[in-house]
Amino acid sequence: MRLRYRVRYYEEEGWWMAEIPDVARGTVTQGRTPQEVRHMARDAVTMLLLSQHSHGEPLDPPSSGDLPEGWEWVYPEARVELAWMIRQERKSVGLTMQQAADRLGVSFSAYQRWEDPERCNATISTMERIAEALGRQLQFGFALPEAS
Repeated sequence: MRLRYRVRYYEEEGWWMAEIPDVARGTVTQGRTPQEVRHMARDAVTMLLLSQHSHGEPLDPPSSGDLPEGWEWVYPEARVELAWMIRQERKSVGLTMQQAADRLGVSFSAYQRWEDPERCNATISTMERIAEALGRQLQFGFALPEAS
């Protein structure tokens, strides 16, 4: 599952608004154009998740289920989603961060960086190594935006 959140865009008094109810107990951001508010929504989700991480709080879980009519999905920056996915896969196989680092033959601090959404710098070859160490196969691709 991807790290995604419901968002509803609407116009109000000459501004475009983005309502994001599932992050940080709900937030709203705005922009001058639909394109700007979509960018602001992604930035808001990214910054709120990074704030939760820096305060030691668990990240808000992704929204699930079907989208209500008129809503869309918004995703954080790729590094935030990538760090979250690495952590979720490690936990799903029941490893600690130290055990994952040992399997990969890297230091704890190197592995820890890959699960840190503020510092995640995993390359594709690193992701292949992580996937293999966790008994997974790396898959990636390009997709059209999900229909709203």
